[in-house]
Amino acid sequence: MKRKKLGELLLERSLVGKEQLASALEEVTHIPYVDCASVRPDAATLSLIPRGLAVKCEAIPIETKNKELVIAMTEPQNLASVDEIKFTVGMNISLRLGFRSEILAAIERCYGKGEPSSAAAAAPAAENGQGTEPTGAIEFISTSARQANREAMQEIQAELAHRPTPAVRIVSEMIAAALKKNASDLHLEPQATGVVGRIRVDGLLRDLRREPRTMQNALTSRIKILADMDIAERRIPQDGRFLVRMGTKQIEVRVSTLPTQYGEKVVMRLLNTDAGLLQLAELKMPEQVEASLREVLSQPQGLALVTGPTGSGKSTTLYCALNFLRRPSVNIVTVEDPVEYVLPGINQVHVNNRAGLTFASCLRSILRQDPT
Repeated sequence: MKRKKLGELLLERSLVGKEQLASALEEVTHIPYVDCASVRPDAATLSLIPRGLAVKCEAIPIETKNKELVIAMTEPQNLASVDEIKFTVGMNISLRLGFRSEILAAIERCYGKGEPSSAAAAAPAAENGQGTEPTGAIEFISTSARQANREAMQEIQAELAHRPTPAVRIVSEMIAAALKKNASDLHLEPQATGVVGRIRVDGLLRDLRREPRTMQNALTSRIKILADMDIAERRIPQDGRFLVRMGTKQIEVRVSTLPTQYGEKVVMRLLNTDAGLLQLAELKMPEQVEASLREVLSQPQGLALVTGPTGSGKSTTLYCALNFLRRPSVNIVTVEDPVEYVLPGINQVHVNNRAGLTFASCLRSILRQDPT
């Protein structure tokens, strides 16, 4: 049995006029109505939303206005669809209300002609590794003291600039796309049918792209070379790191591998090296919460616990607190595993369990370091 909305049914049976229904819906939703029969988006605007997503969310882009994308949707109150569209276009959106039949007809009319539907063609191209991120704009920097790793990094950078292999290009495009979306983590997950790239944005994991299974070992090996890890060892977890420079932004990438049923799973943590220098006000906490935190940090002694799920901002909050406390008259020593952001004027200790430098031993030594 086909389900229809009450408004559509009333309109279909001529029990209410279109103008009356549109006016009533505007009053209830507080979202302006637009007649999609007259919508004529240009190719650039239409290319922002792939056809598949437009059909799935029953949405049609109308125009770009004041750095916002104006979109007509059948259900503008559907927050999941709105969030998915916003994530895809990478910009703020301004919602309009449209009737389902008109929006679907507009999708067929606009995307069906072929010239603007390059966005729809771009989706399968991305599936096959044909990304759109400029690989030449990204630079890899070694953090290893080993000369062999630095030479390997230089070879990768030269290859990226002149004739990148598929593995180098795909890794570069995925990192560039993750940085563009302000992702905190980039996952490379092997599956039975291929390799899935996913990114965590605002605490939620989202699919980024898929690659064929034949690319799995090449992608993993390339990332392990960048992070100065043993590419021959695939039986145990490994950790590594490297730096990425994209434009004026420098990001530290912490890499972790884990053997799974279908191969090594790779997770890259993307750390903005400038995030640790944020002020408390820049965290945009509620005023009451920020005031309470400042009061706690102003105490001469005590313990503050910061908890939360992955990507919720625990490290950023702690580093902002350290930035708030640091001054020439205070001796601050931290014990971290690992040191994520470097703060000038603070003594940061990186835990090394193999060498016996544990949290417990560090705490004992700190007591003899005149902490204040």
